Amino acid sequence: MIFHRKVANGWGANMEDTEKINSLCTFRQPIFDVGDGRPDNFRINGYEILLRKLDEETSFPTDLFKRVIKDDQSNALFLKWLGERLEQIFKVDTYFEYSINLDPQQLTYESTFDFLNKMKVFSSQLTIEITEAIPLKREVDGYFDYSLVPFLKRIKLLGFKLALDDVSSGINSLNMVWRCTKYISRIKLSVLHIEFNDVSLAKKIINLWDNLSKVMNVELVIEGIESREFRDWISKNTDGFQQGYILAYPSKLG
Repeated sequence: MIFHRKVANGWGANMEDTEKINSLCTFRQPIFDVGDGRPDNFRINGYEILLRKLDEETSFPTDLFKRVIKDDQSNALFLKWLGERLEQIFKVDTYFEYSINLDPQQLTYESTFDFLNKMKVFSSQLTIEITEAIPLKREVDGYFDYSLVPFLKRIKLLGFKLALDDVSSGINSLNMVWRCTKYISRIKLSVLHIEFNDVSLAKKIINLWDNLSKVMNVELVIEGIESREFRDWISKNTDGFQQGYILAYPSKLG
């Protein structure tokens, strides 16, 4: 399933914004339900859409993405591009659920909610993940404690499932997750860097979030898993979902 179309210059956007967006592409990576914990019984629960650059497909293009979402106009053009790709995906795949990431900065733009209103026809298959990134422009007092809540309420009213990405990092602190509990159905915990530095600490952190997810009645996805030994320990000691290169590499969509 590969599609790559360039976005036409429009929506009041300048040529520089268009060129930036046309240098992007999308991948999908499966999220696995671990079932009884035996790898042979793992099954795909859904996919996360990953954003990459055409000339650098192994990592998220942080600097470029910041420029793409620098204002409402550029954000609108990017989401038009993303929306076209999602429409192509859902034409082909009417079964699996997909998740896309929104940066908290994007939640401050009306173009994001225009996009979500258009995409709500796919809300049964589309989960919105709010990343841990600290917004570029913070105009709300007490941002870290309160500002996500009204945006989550608004998205949930459109019928989407919501997830908080990379909990315990950036804006998605324990305090923020707790405040957002009644609006979210999933949290995601990355162990990518912790695993290689201190396995014992990683296990304690996983146990903490696994217990919290049960108390909050939300799903837990543990991502960034890159060793079989750690995968097996997580499978035996948690009831959640898993995502990582050791399970499956992302595949290019376009």
